[in-house]
Amino acid sequence: QELQNLASKHPNLVIVPLEVTEPASIKAAAASVGERLKNSGLNLLINNAGIGNNSSLDNVTQEDLAQMYATNTI
Repeated sequence: QELQNLASKHPNLVIVPLEVTEPASIKAAAASVGERLKNSGLNLLINNAGIGNNSSLDNVTQEDLAQMYATNTI
């Protein structure tokens, strides 16, 4: 909500949500940014993706680890 409020006050601030683990979402976001910029250049990118898991190493699943790695690293 705060980001939406900030964007409403600054017309050059554009929020482009995407799912970092889905290649189609990344392509769509890149296309959206490219269309909006029209070769004018990107001044700032704030990438805010990250997940964690509070499970102990004994209890965390392979799927949980793979999801954390895909989201936080790739």
